[in-house]
Amino acid sequence: MTQNAAGSGEAQARPAPGPTEPVRELLDPNRLAMLRELDSSLRELDSSGAHAAGTTGSLLRDLVDAFVATVPADVADLRAAGEHDDATAMHEVAHHLKGAAMTLGLAAMAALCAEIETLASSGALVSACDLIPRLEEEFDRARSALDAAVSSR
Repeated sequence: MTQNAAGSGEAQARPAPGPTEPVRELLDPNRLAMLRELDSSLRELDSSGAHAAGTTGSLLRDLVDAFVATVPADVADLRAAGEHDDATAMHEVAHHLKGAAMTLGLAAMAALCAEIETLASSGALVSACDLIPRLEEEFDRARSALDAAVSSR
């Protein structure tokens, strides 16, 4: 498989965030603060303590859980779209993932999704597929950062 200039390996695999890589480097602190504030406001509105079935009662936790649960299937859909030369499907899945990543303040992951989306739109599916392993690595890092952020509440 070939790589274009945009996918030339600029970002390399990085370990999950730990003591040497603060969560704030992976998550937009402003977005995280906004989600926490919204979460707090919603809890105040719902003084009954009741919440929808299948949720934790924490907007942030529910968003993170949904994101973590759905990304692997979305990545599999990206691979399938590449295998079937389906640029439209690849574009749509990448666009969906980009939005989900941006919602949670995951700029690096969103940027990779945007790159895949652009490549798929131009028909460069091989180059788009070449970015999927980087996307998976970024997701692993993001998952660790999100778990740390939600646990630190």
